[in-house]
Amino acid sequence: MEQRKLKQLLSEMSLREKIGQMIQLTGIYFDDDAVLTGEVGEDQPPQWVTQYAGSVLGMIGAEKLRGIQKKYVEAHPHHIPLLFMADVIHGCRTIAPIPLGQACSFHPELVSEAASIAASEASSEGLRATFSLMIDVSRDPRWGRMMESFGEDPYVNGIMGKAMVDGYQQKDDAGIAACLKHFAGYGAVNAGREYNDVEISKRTFLEQYVKPFRMALKAKPAMVMTAFNAIDRKPISGNKELLKGLLRDKEGFEGTVISDWGSIGQLEEQGVAADMEEAAIQASEAGVDIDMMSPAYMLCLEKLVESGKIPKAFVDESAFRVLMMKNQLGLFENPFAGLGKSGKLTLHNREKAYQLAGESCVLLKNDKILPLSMKKKVIWAGPYTCLLYTSPSPRDMRRS
Repeated sequence: MEQRKLKQLLSEMSLREKIGQMIQLTGIYFDDDAVLTGEVGEDQPPQWVTQYAGSVLGMIGAEKLRGIQKKYVEAHPHHIPLLFMADVIHGCRTIAPIPLGQACSFHPELVSEAASIAASEASSEGLRATFSLMIDVSRDPRWGRMMESFGEDPYVNGIMGKAMVDGYQQKDDAGIAACLKHFAGYGAVNAGREYNDVEISKRTFLEQYVKPFRMALKAKPAMVMTAFNAIDRKPISGNKELLKGLLRDKEGFEGTVISDWGSIGQLEEQGVAADMEEAAIQASEAGVDIDMMSPAYMLCLEKLVESGKIPKAFVDESAFRVLMMKNQLGLFENPFAGLGKSGKLTLHNREKAYQLAGESCVLLKNDKILPLSMKKKVIWAGPYTCLLYTSPSPRDMRRS
């Protein structure tokens, strides 16, 4: 659809329709068999929210999503399609090594191919956006999510991140929208504890934790996801200085900003918002376009706009960004684009996953160290304990 027609569509939409584009619901509101990946809470979405919600997460399956999409588009006043998203982290049906393992390959072209395969299989199953890739610099092995990143080096995260965005966002029906996460500093949580505080200097934050985002943004990812943590005691989902000032104005990001699960509502729990209304105001002013599964936008945004506490222009801008993303994916021309078009677990896909697994291996030379003696206490220390060898080719691995 031409941008002129997209703007015309926006002008014809009601306030509730626009707010709906800014709300993401979990699949349990559309299908009883959907997987629940987080807490839903006591607040149930009003009926109009389920009718107008712009995107859904946590569902997969070509026929199931085809049925939901058909029903939704027919019922929507302007026949705007849903956008189905999910955590496609290191493969959809054909599984590649975890991103931390992929980083060991030092082979961005192969990482990009693996992402392209994941995108093809995901789009064939009805998914057109992924909550990947995670380029949080991760240096504390106690953090349970570090396996989703490319490790401790900002440069490696940036190079691999850009490669993965390119692989996901191929220019056809098989492409899916990529999402850089979590902006930013999430990998620096104290003691490696999830949801913990982050206390780092501004220089460290910008030079190390923002750097991979700056590099990967050159590939023009469709989305950026906000982090749960605070920087300088200000949680990211309500942080105007970082989301508008740094991400959009300085780094030039023009895509969609999406919250992590419930992170807008958590502004109240984090003590920076007095209530859910204030949380919605802070997130809207910061430029968060999609509220993933919190009560803030679905329960408060409409009355906040009607009372003048949130400018209608904020809603228009965010809703338009979501419409633009759907348009770039070709969903207005064909809401079922990509469904059933790609094979899964094909020979080609499995060979590429095998190759990436082989190149991700790091082997150690046994220089009279192994096997360890049960009768002795052993400590390995220092940089010269073991010699690193390059990983073998898949053919060499088969021979062994």
